[in-house]
Amino acid sequence: MRLTDVTSTMETILTALPTVPPYRVGGTSAALLKGVQLPAGDIDVLVARRADVDTFAAALSPFPYPAAWLPETAPTGTSPSSATWRPTAATPPSCAGR
Repeated sequence: MRLTDVTSTMETILTALPTVPPYRVGGTSAALLKGVQLPAGDIDVLVARRADVDTFAAALSPFPYPAAWLPETAPTGTSPSSATWRPTAATPPSCAGR
């Protein structure tokens, strides 16, 4: 993915949302948005509440590859209903969003 891929995809996603909950873009896509040149294969979107995950999933459902729970990529002991992210004082500045 290129920077333009990330920005245009995020614009498409955010336009599809009925309301935009607070979110962060993480991983290699966040690095691209910050100007770091490296290969990115996906866009990691982080939200704080389960309802926000559902909102993003519903907005993405009409697209060919909707969001999916990938248990093999999850930390041990998590499930779709228990995997949550909460910002802390130690949250790295590598996340971009609002």
